[in-house]
Order: sequence, then C-alpha cells, then structure tokens
Amino acid sequence: MRDLSARGPGLLAAARAPHASLIAERVETEDALLECLDAGFDLFQGHCFEPAIVIERESLPVGVQAV
Repeated sequence: MRDLSARGPGLLAAARAPHASLIAERVETEDALLECLDAGFDLFQGHCFEPAIVIERESLPVGVQAV
C-alpha cells in the first residue's frame, strides 16, 4: 500500500503483464484490503490476515551451513 499511495495507479498498470499476478504486501487493515481489491490486486499478505510467526530453531556453529 505504501508504494501504491506514493506512486499511484500507474504503478499497477506498469506491473501488470500477461499471466502475472499482483501481490499486495503489508495489508494491515480491512480498509487497506478493500483499497487493494479495488485497485485490482490478485493476492494479499499482511497482519490483516494473520500476524507474523516466529520460528524458533537452534543456532548453527560458525562455519556450518544449513541444507
């Protein structure tokens, strides 16, 4: 929503390509969701749907990479 507010609907037109899906990120409120729907976004992500989840895991020793 931040970029859409700053750059306007022209940003959506430039991003829309054949067979492309537009993803709205940081959708925090129901009002923001309605704005995104009106603007033509296809997919949505943000606290409006579910808060972020922190996944706990053990730290790896220095020099060891996860696979």
